[in-house]
Order: sequence, then structure tokens, then C-alpha cells
Amino acid sequence: MTLQFIQSLKYLITQPKRNKNKFLYFMVSIIILILSAPYLDKGLYSTAITNLLTTILILTGVYALSENKKHIIIACLFGLPYIIFNWVNLLLFSHLPGPGALTWGVLFFIFYYYNSI
Repeated sequence: MTLQFIQSLKYLITQPKRNKNKFLYFMVSIIILILSAPYLDKGLYSTAITNLLTTILILTGVYALSENKKHIIIACLFGLPYIIFNWVNLLLFSHLPGPGALTWGVLFFIFYYYNSI
């Protein structure tokens, strides 16, 4: 009995540390974005807050996919253009995300869905 305990303890010590709350952070950022959406009308400040919340959503999504370096790199390749296009549209005083932001956002969430299953 103690030999099994010692072996399981060795396994727990040598096993790589994984944060079990990675998807919880992603879920909380989705909930915050959904709950704040009705209170953010059209305007420059509300668009900036929405962009900030979607940036946090993308970053927590990349963190949730951080099982190995390949997933992080691919998630960043899909997530960063979305963030850049989204903030550039805000700087150009456009209150709607452009086609570049929408395309990269959809690609990021398809990749996220494919890797989270």
C-alpha cells in the first residue's frame, strides 16, 4: 500500500504543472462581455471598452489553448491580427469591426473550438 502511495506521489511531483482554471478564465471573460454588451451603446468610449473586453477574451483564449508551443503560436497567429484590426478600426473612428477583424476573429474561434475538443 505504501509503495503505491510513493509511486503516485512521484507521478504527481514529476507531472508538469497544469492550471485547471484556464477555461474558467475564458468563460468568465465571455460572461463579462455578454453581460456588458447591453450597456454599451454606440459611441467611441463604448467601442473602446468593447475592444478592450474582446482583447481580454482573445488573450484568455490563447492562454486556455496553451498546452504546447505549437498551439500558442497558431493561436497567436489567428488572435493577434484580430486584435490589431479591431484597434485600427477604432483609431480610424469606425464603430463597427471591419472585414479583417471579423475574418481573423472567426478563424481564431474555429481554431479554438477545434483544439478544445
